[in-house]
Amino acid sequence: GGGTVTPGTAAVPGKLDSDTSININGQEVAFKKDDDMAAVAKAINDANTASKTGVSASLNSDGRLQLTSSDGKAIKLANGDAATGGSGALAKVGLSTGSTDAKLGAATSLILNGTEVKFNSGSTLADVVSSINSASTGVTASLDKDGGLKLFSTKDITIADGSAGTGLSTLGLTDAAKSTTAVKTESSVADLSILKADDAQKTIQALGDAIAQIDTQRAALGAVQNRFDSTVANLQSISENSTAALGRVQDT
Repeated sequence: GGGTVTPGTAAVPGKLDSDTSININGQEVAFKKDDDMAAVAKAINDANTASKTGVSASLNSDGRLQLTSSDGKAIKLANGDAATGGSGALAKVGLSTGSTDAKLGAATSLILNGTEVKFNSGSTLADVVSSINSASTGVTASLDKDGGLKLFSTKDITIADGSAGTGLSTLGLTDAAKSTTAVKTESSVADLSILKADDAQKTIQALGDAIAQIDTQRAALGAVQNRFDSTVANLQSISENSTAALGRVQDT
């Protein structure tokens, strides 16, 4: 599971010429002089075990480092501490500084409220959000400030793995989500905000719910109006019949 990121630089030949370090998601990862890329990958994996960086490493077929995000979030990379030889360290191991959008390494899916939502290999979390919001599940999605997937609804949400059996772990959702989980956001129109992407998504949800409620009330009022129209028509008929009867009585 997890999103996979393969750097675009060429494979790094040979061994490191000095001790150095990089920063992965805020955690310093140190490498030793003469480490080859296999040793670099091992150090990254050891750091993930010890410090829970959320990133594991392997080598692809042409010797490049391949980083995998365990929760699907973007991987934030920086050169390490200059005091420990970190200046320019990313380039030495074939990586580049910045935040790299994680991508799904394989197709997967989730079942939301009984409907399976599928995600293609290579999809970013932004693509996952778009797929969820395009599906008719009663659930909307957005990314939180850390780039993680966030689901919400005005009603309870039932979440389960899709047919691939990997959706929950790949997208960083907990095993507890396999059971029915209540995720409620009750907003009034007066409370709405569009200053942040997450708030804007909630605004769309709240306005959608408000429109649905208006449609329901309009249908109910339409039914009442139809009954009133029928009653008025009946009363008009009774009035006309009464007038006609009165005329016949007067004629006699």
